[in-house]
Amino acid sequence: MAAFGPIGKRLSEWWMSANSAQRALAAGGGGAALLSIVIVLYWASQPNWVVLFSGLDPADAAPIVSELEEADVRYQITRNGTTVRVPADRVGE
Repeated sequence: MAAFGPIGKRLSEWWMSANSAQRALAAGGGGAALLSIVIVLYWASQPNWVVLFSGLDPADAAPIVSELEEADVRYQITRNGTTVRVPADRVGE
């Protein structure tokens, strides 16, 4: 803990003097904080999907999907194949 300086020393002293309930609470709180950060980072990295076409006949979606795949544009087919969505930053492509 010496590598973390005085803060590490104080945390180490606290950890040694804490009872098992306090340690469990601290570990659970730290784990929850870490999980929250991971969830927020994952959510923030997901694209903002926008509707490219809607009200399509499912058969009409096939050539659109083919063009999107050819252009290497990610897409989602929603509403039973009647709506095609793409990331907002790729809608112009």
